[in-house]
Amino acid sequence: MSGIMEVMKQIVVFLVIFALAGCAGGPDPGGNRERGAESGRAASDQALAGMDAAFAGTALPAAPVPAENAAAAPEVSTQPVAAARGGREPAWVSNAYASLNRTDYFAAAGNGPARAAAEHDALARLTGLFGQNIQAELRTVSSYNEAVSNGKVRLSENASLENAVRTATELDTLIGAEIYAVWDSGRGAVYALAVMEKQKARRLYGDLIQANLHLINGLTQLSPEDRATFDGYAKYRLAGTIADTNQIYGRVLALAGGGGVDTAALKKGDAYREEAADIARSIPIAVRVPDDRGGRVGAAFTGALSRAGFRAGGNGRYVLQVDLSLASAEFSGNQNQFCRYTVNANLVDTRNNAVIYPYSVTGREGHLTISEAENRAIRAIEQKIAGEYETGLREYLERSR
Repeated sequence: MSGIMEVMKQIVVFLVIFALAGCAGGPDPGGNRERGAESGRAASDQALAGMDAAFAGTALPAAPVPAENAAAAPEVSTQPVAAARGGREPAWVSNAYASLNRTDYFAAAGNGPARAAAEHDALARLTGLFGQNIQAELRTVSSYNEAVSNGKVRLSENASLENAVRTATELDTLIGAEIYAVWDSGRGAVYALAVMEKQKARRLYGDLIQANLHLINGLTQLSPEDRATFDGYAKYRLAGTIADTNQIYGRVLALAGGGGVDTAALKKGDAYREEAADIARSIPIAVRVPDDRGGRVGAAFTGALSRAGFRAGGNGRYVLQVDLSLASAEFSGNQNQFCRYTVNANLVDTRNNAVIYPYSVTGREGHLTISEAENRAIRAIEQKIAGEYETGLREYLERSR
């Protein structure tokens, strides 16, 4: 499905989000309850044969649609789906496309011991129709989803796109997927039908990609002075996350028939992360540790900064100010000498004295002599900095956007 539709001129769209069609008795996704038994059976048989062929890897034409369904595509209700219980098993339980045209819809049925489990299974099966790669990659965009859900990333002035992302995040499924029907067999099994309408998916994913491209441009159109900062570094890292998301959205859009976006021209996230790495290497960070014994604590921070991709040393806008405290302690009945240690390290922007990343460690080490207890304390500090600071700084900078 590679056809390209007209370029979307507006980022903001009004989207009916994940609404669900009501059903009862033997529901079908078109919203009518109990269509004619014969036409239902015929549609079920035809679509089931096509589905089997599809999973066998055979190219096939669109499944035929009963004449009564052909006049208009099913409309999505704005009310939650009411689960039908008992009665005849709906045709969609064994054939998700019983009343849906494959040309216009993706559909999958799932089941479970309770409604929530059945809906989750149906949504997972629907996502699986797009391939295992997309299933795995959806988990890699959690930072993007969190940024949208927490309001750090605004997709548009209209809340529709953001709500779509939040809803998909909560359901752990593709944006645009929805539950069309639920049937409780009354015998310990519940079934659900998940559907994605291709036309709406093309519109939605096209708008999301365009909105993300607008965000990326806003993040990366920086002056040379603003670019060579921690804020510039964080913006390029975020741009990389958004670009990763666009790669996934682009593949879904292509499978839905394409529309308004040249997905082959979308820049990959690695390109922005490489630029972020260049920015990091251009930022000098002075490390200052008064009363550093043998320079060991300063060396530990310098190594962590270097592993994080930053240039430690020199004079510039940024300073890592470290306060080191070692204090002896004795405990009655214990022959060992103890050394309490505290390290408070603040990465500071000297232009406004703002703390970019605060870090601290505390602890206590003991030995027969106080000198060896202090040596052990320094060794423990080195180990904690080596194990924590690099990762903590990276994560903090990415969360700060």
